[in-house]
Amino acid sequence: MFFKMLGIQRTELHFYSQKANEMDYLGQRCIECGTPISGRSDRKYCCDRCKNKHHNKERDLPWRQYHNRVIRILDCNYEILKRLSDMGIRNIDIAELRVLKFNFEYFTSFTMSGRRKRFTCYEMAYEVSGGRIINICSLLHADLF
Repeated sequence: MFFKMLGIQRTELHFYSQKANEMDYLGQRCIECGTPISGRSDRKYCCDRCKNKHHNKERDLPWRQYHNRVIRILDCNYEILKRLSDMGIRNIDIAELRVLKFNFEYFTSFTMSGRRKRFTCYEMAYEVSGGRIINICSLLHADLF
């Protein structure tokens, strides 16, 4: 009855459903294993296993590992600066920061302010003067700079 309302006969419906199944497989292959896939036109994987396998390969790429290592170091530096700032410590010796595992080679920006070098690690800022780190503060509270 529904088919009559649409003006489609049952024999035509079988033809359309067969065509739809054929179209599902045209040009759509799993990017991990190459198996033909059906369903949504933007689908990339045939199953969850292939999707996980592909994402795990992406995660293990050398540039991704390097990127993650840099982010971990920056996060560690940020946490050290944030803790010092929260404790009210605005100046500290470079040697003491090294003991806390602060890595001076990693920061998010750098500027020169007169003779002082100003670094930031995300929103935490500090200056290097002599053998000391001075003016540790958050740029969110930028009244210090």
